[in-house]
Amino acid sequence: MSIDLYLRCKRSPNARAIEKIIFPLGWEKQEYFPGSKNLSYQWFHRENFESTRGCWLFLSKPSDDDPSDTKLVFHAYSNAGRSHEDVEAQNGVIKALRKAFEGSIYNPQEGKQSYLENDIPKLSPSEKACGFTYIDFQHNLNRASMAVSDISERTQKMMELSEWYATLDVGIVRNNTLLPFLIASLESFLKEFFIAYLETHPDVQKKIYEKKSKIEYSELKKLLIGEKTLAELEADNYTFQNLYSANNAYKNYIDVDIFKILDKRKKVKNQSRVVRDVVVEMLDLRHRIIHAAYIDISLDRSRMERYVSYTRKAGELFVNTFLSEKSFRIDLEEYV
Repeated sequence: MSIDLYLRCKRSPNARAIEKIIFPLGWEKQEYFPGSKNLSYQWFHRENFESTRGCWLFLSKPSDDDPSDTKLVFHAYSNAGRSHEDVEAQNGVIKALRKAFEGSIYNPQEGKQSYLENDIPKLSPSEKACGFTYIDFQHNLNRASMAVSDISERTQKMMELSEWYATLDVGIVRNNTLLPFLIASLESFLKEFFIAYLETHPDVQKKIYEKKSKIEYSELKKLLIGEKTLAELEADNYTFQNLYSANNAYKNYIDVDIFKILDKRKKVKNQSRVVRDVVVEMLDLRHRIIHAAYIDISLDRSRMERYVSYTRKAGELFVNTFLSEKSFRIDLEEYV
């Protein structure tokens, strides 16, 4: 959903005069916004994850709906998923332009002359950084759930004669390929969340320095040229596909116990199991598929959907720990 704010100006300042006002506010000139031939500018601050979607400023000629004495229209625009800071920048640029060139503002959402009400919570850089990793994780699981396949009736009948026929079924092969993707999604989530947390907590990064008695030249070079951050280098010391290794990383730096988090029983499709047990089962199956060219002929739609659900439960339990113990607001789709 878009959100718009207009300034109907009775003057027509040139680009140089406009840029003198907006460039100090952090706006940058865009060559062309897709679909538009008008001059446009963007505010998108990646530092400390201020922006989640950014916002734009367009200059256009007045339309028939604008007051007759309008000579230039400033249109500040942002998209759904915007951050508190994005909306602040959107309001701020119109305020600055109005102060410099006068004019009347128009808020089409409210149908009146007012600035935008910014009711979006101001999340911390860590909440945003970690929140984005959770959103990516959820998107991966949504993709996985749509890719789950059925086993054909013909294959089920042929399996009664020989299990070999099952290895030729597209549905079975696809599900066996999808299982490693589920594990990779969970691994990536745990690793990227760990990195995001460390990079947005300088006090935690101090623990890395205190732990290192020396740093290898290869690591130092990567730091100096910006190839990797300190948090990324430390994450490389752990294998997040291995729960014991991932747990050590989180316990050492964030004081979070993954085993404790996942040792909870959850019900999925009338079956109640400990989430950690299901994850370990998936890890073992993934290892056999990847390293032994194993095809599990019983990996049907029902079982795969159960695996997707338990992977989702693992992520929910993990995030809930940060919601309760770290006072995080991680579900960005709820807050932005």
